[in-house]
Amino acid sequence: MGGKIIRNSNEFNNPDVNYLEFYKNGTFNVVFPEELSVQLERFLLAQILGYFVLHAKRGASQCYLHKMGDDLVELEGFWFASSLLIDDELIIKRIYEGKSLKELSNEFDVPEFAIKGKCKILETLYLK
Repeated sequence: MGGKIIRNSNEFNNPDVNYLEFYKNGTFNVVFPEELSVQLERFLLAQILGYFVLHAKRGASQCYLHKMGDDLVELEGFWFASSLLIDDELIIKRIYEGKSLKELSNEFDVPEFAIKGKCKILETLYLK
C-alpha cells in the first residue's frame, strides 16, 4: 500500500503529530509509540486500514487522522477492525460457552476493549 510505520514515543504523544497521514500519491505514514503490545498494534493497524479503505481516496487531497477519539471516523474504523478480526458467530459461540473477557481477548488476539466493543456492536445488531 506504500506506507511506513514510524515508531517514536515522543512523536506519538505530541498533539501536533498525526497518527495517520495519507498523501495524494497514495503513500502514508502511521505513527506508533515504541512500546506497544502485539494485540494493540494489530487492532490499531486494522482500525487504520479501515480508515484508509473507508475515507482515503486516491488522488484526493492529503488527509490526516489526528487522534483516536469518539468521532464518527474513529467509530467506523473500530467497526471495520472488529469485523475484520473478530468473527460474529464464533464470539457468540464462545460467550455462550462461558469464556471470560481475558480468554476471548487471547483467542481473538485483540485487546480486551475490542472484545467489549464488539459485544456492544453485536448487542445492537442482534438484540433489538
